[in-house]
Amino acid sequence: MLRSLPVRLYRDVLTESQCTRIIGSQPHCEEREMALFEHGDISIEVDEDGFMQEPDLWTEEVGAALATTEGVEEMTDDHWKVVNYIRDYFAEFGTAPMIRKLCKGTFPLKKIYELFPSGPAKGACKVAGLAKPTGCV
Repeated sequence: MLRSLPVRLYRDVLTESQCTRIIGSQPHCEEREMALFEHGDISIEVDEDGFMQEPDLWTEEVGAALATTEGVEEMTDDHWKVVNYIRDYFAEFGTAPMIRKLCKGTFPLKKIYELFPSGPAKGACKVAGLAKPTGCV
């Protein structure tokens, strides 16, 4: 289990020298904000809401670290049941499960909110390493 360590998010804007796409003979750079999530030895790129940019880099250690940003200091077996269900569903269908499907496969919605106070879309999907679900505000 990971100790609770300070979490830092870094934001940088790409410079022209970092641009890789060329339009005509000129480098083309779309300015985008990049955040870096760091927790202990873990360092991953996240979007402005803290969702992973590359779900394939997810590990249980990354999930436990991301959980600290959602008010979950220690991942229990119930937390992992929800996270693993979301990851398995995503692996099979390429999208996060609808809340109704998640509840049917794991726990009632009230229990999921007890486990992930920010909810199944924001909290549980973030901990599972998925990108921000469509319709999640």
